[in-house]
Amino acid sequence: MHRNIAISEAAEDCLLFIYRMNERAEIPTTSALSQQLGVTDSTVTAMLQRLSGLQLINYQSRKGVSLTESGRYLALQLARRHRLVETYLWVHLGYQLSELHAEADRLEHAVSEKFIEEIDRQLGHPEVDPHGEPIPDAKGGIVQREQHSLMKTAAGQRLRLSRFLDTRPEALSYLESLTLFVGARL
Repeated sequence: MHRNIAISEAAEDCLLFIYRMNERAEIPTTSALSQQLGVTDSTVTAMLQRLSGLQLINYQSRKGVSLTESGRYLALQLARRHRLVETYLWVHLGYQLSELHAEADRLEHAVSEKFIEEIDRQLGHPEVDPHGEPIPDAKGGIVQREQHSLMKTAAGQRLRLSRFLDTRPEALSYLESLTLFVGARL
């Protein structure tokens, strides 16, 4: 991936988690970030200060975190890498839904931009990953799709499953046992 700024894998993971929380209209907190990244609050604070110094995030202690324009662009590129790797693992290697996230977390930092471009081409430029999360294109664009909560759907109404919001491995294993996948008609 072309990067003007060199940051650690942990900092990349931090940016990606901030982006994911923003996607769900949640406010990233130091404690949520430390829990997700498996590090102490003080480590997260130091990382946030560094990312703020690099102008990738807006951060003020006890007031939350938001991505700057360049931070959002980098986070979109990271999301693209992660989601394309997940999709490749699913389509070509037969990984289970519950295994995708952890494996993609390990691989996303190790593969080249050329590899990402090639799997995007081989996959036919998918718009969503196996969890239904949108995959940004190479320029950071995302196709927004109208979605409705299953909980707010009238009984008997036909619909197509478009996204899993609960991506915990145990939840995904349960959904797989029911043969529920993105794209399934309900």
